[in-house]
Amino acid sequence: MYCMVPGCTICSKKTKGSDISYHRLPNDQQMRRTWLRRVRRDNLPKANSCYFCSAHFTPDCFEGSLKELFGMKGKKALKSGSVPSIFPFLHRKPERKLSYKRAQIREKIAKDEITSEMRKKYPSIIHQYDVWHLSKWIKKNLGKKVKTKINESLLKWIQSVSNHLWWCSQTCGGDAEVLREKWVSILNHVVNKHRWKNGKRFRKCGPGRLSRRKERKTKWLEDGSAAYVALEGVVLNKKLLKDIEKLTEFHHTGDNVEVHSQTSSFFIQRHVGQNPIGSD
Repeated sequence: MYCMVPGCTICSKKTKGSDISYHRLPNDQQMRRTWLRRVRRDNLPKANSCYFCSAHFTPDCFEGSLKELFGMKGKKALKSGSVPSIFPFLHRKPERKLSYKRAQIREKIAKDEITSEMRKKYPSIIHQYDVWHLSKWIKKNLGKKVKTKINESLLKWIQSVSNHLWWCSQTCGGDAEVLREKWVSILNHVVNKHRWKNGKRFRKCGPGRLSRRKERKTKWLEDGSAAYVALEGVVLNKKLLKDIEKLTEFHHTGDNVEVHSQTSSFFIQRHVGQNPIGSD
């Protein structure tokens, strides 16, 4: 004997000796339709096989008996007009899959909250960001820009811009102002301008100078072009310029990723190198 309610796993084999009782559909046709409408089931079994277990009725739906007064177990009898009202699907919240955009928004909110908490509650602790995360943000936003045909020339510069951020963090010497000036200098480099006068602490590309051959082969951006303006919008993003101040100590999880990659490679090679099961 099985309960016909969707999502209910109660059956007579599991409840033998318990106080769970099973109840057939009422003979009254109108009441029967009410029960079936509440159960929300399309593929109904035959009427003589339709059972509702007592778990789907509230306590006031049952009549009292002498056996209950003496603490004895017995079949529960339903009062006339009782209707099942407790169903698993009424209490189950539908699983909602977060969209990528919504997940990104939540991640940003969490990051801002952590930054705020660190600033307010732990002012003595130097809070730093992972270079990899900001680099990922930059590459993602530049990737959106190049989807427009007019910005296609920016595509070959995405990795170089990301690498530039890593170099800036590594060589700033812990100085946030130097880090910021080095980062913004990428806007000069991409238009083949390697010296400038508007910098306070950093006024030329480094290290070394490009060879003439490499300079000729490089596809530079045109100052003022759509691709350049798109790059400028990302590089000079106010939030980014504020966040890179927390890259002065060059913290990143690159070493951990490398160790994990090598460990995974070791186990894969070890597994592949073993004889298959059942071989000599």
